[in-house]
Amino acid sequence: MICAVGMLIASLTGNAAIAFTGLCLGACIQGAVPLLYSFPSQHFPGARGAVALALVNSIGNIGGFEFTKIQHLSVAWPEE
Repeated sequence: MICAVGMLIASLTGNAAIAFTGLCLGACIQGAVPLLYSFPSQHFPGARGAVALALVNSIGNIGGFEFTKIQHLSVAWPEE
């Protein structure tokens, strides 16, 4: 939850110092990445572990693709 608040602060503020602080709070998202990749390899041996890692990776890619569709709801774009 703290990570989401940090990213929201970073994306909505116009002040660089406050945006940097928000990015620092949002960086805790990267702390969970090793947990996502170590779990399948510990619990599934051999080829099943490879399939589980591929599943984790594909879910992450789907999230990045789908965010572009809803990004306009959370970010105010400057008018040209």
